[in-house]
Amino acid sequence: MNLPEPVAAYLAAESAKNADAQSLLFTEDSSVHDENNDYRGRDAIRAWKKAAQAKYQYETEVLDASSSGDTTTVHVRLSGNFPGSPVEVDLTFTIANDKIASLVID
Repeated sequence: MNLPEPVAAYLAAESAKNADAQSLLFTEDSSVHDENNDYRGRDAIRAWKKAAQAKYQYETEVLDASSSGDTTTVHVRLSGNFPGSPVEVDLTFTIANDKIASLVID
């Protein structure tokens, strides 16, 4: 798949379970929306990723992706230690200045 560099790097860091590397891919004032919660800024995003990885011990499998303008949607299967596993969700990234400005998971 031909993904924008910040999205490809996010997915690579996701596979490596490297929340520190992932957080650096976001803009300073970026936001993430996941499980009806919002996280703003790199520190909050780093804490969210570390907590999710520890709690759910999940793996991510990319199934499909598409881009339009500054938005990229990646359809993934998440398998892990959570009710209903596995589930399929969309990761919708908005890119600004070669960084992730926002990520919505639904």
